[in-house]
Amino acid sequence: MTFIQIEVPLTDGGSVTMTAQPTVCPDLVITPGIDRNGDTPRFTGTLVLRHTHTGARVAASNYVTGLEKLATALAPFDWAFSDLEHFRSDTDRATAVSEVIRTWDIDQGYSGTVSLWGDDEEKKAARTARPADTLLREELDRWSAQSASIRDRNLAAENRAAWYEAISCSGTGFGLIYLLAVLMRVDPAVADIAARRLYLEWDAGDCLGEWVHQWAQELDSGNELTLDGIPHANPLEEFE
Repeated sequence: MTFIQIEVPLTDGGSVTMTAQPTVCPDLVITPGIDRNGDTPRFTGTLVLRHTHTGARVAASNYVTGLEKLATALAPFDWAFSDLEHFRSDTDRATAVSEVIRTWDIDQGYSGTVSLWGDDEEKKAARTARPADTLLREELDRWSAQSASIRDRNLAAENRAAWYEAISCSGTGFGLIYLLAVLMRVDPAVADIAARRLYLEWDAGDCLGEWVHQWAQELDSGNELTLDGIPHANPLEEFE
């Protein structure tokens, strides 16, 4: 395999020359993810499928095999253009390309068995087959149980500090319930992917802080957050 050099645009202007791995599509290559740390470009730790002629990002992943699979799926389309606004003049093609990327994104999400410690077989089956529904029901029941516990222990009068913490947890729990319900209405398939991911992370428990740290860095750098299996609202955003 012969690597090539391409110009990659940076989020706040300018560009940097990078080594790229070719794919089966001659106009799509794989590069390391990159952003800026002050005036210095730095690697983000992810991989990116890029358009050779514009440097625009098509998709990102932690796995080169996944991006190679996407490049193969996108190879039938014509990528031999250098105009970033190319897809504006061909909305039908933009829709078709976006659907391929969305299908690939969803395929990156975990779809296997999930469970938490102490689950019986019925609960494991429910989490796996109906993860979003199961999570929503559990969080509704948990919120009601916590509210009753706060009241029964009279925390407002007996332990003010614990009462403040309990109220904060109640607010966070309400937020999870509301946002999950919204996601289930907007896109049930993505809601299931997100719920399975939560179950996996909660069950492992050892990487929560690492993910939060990484997402904070990505947000501060103006980069998309790494969310395997969660499709983009507009996969071709960098071409607009």
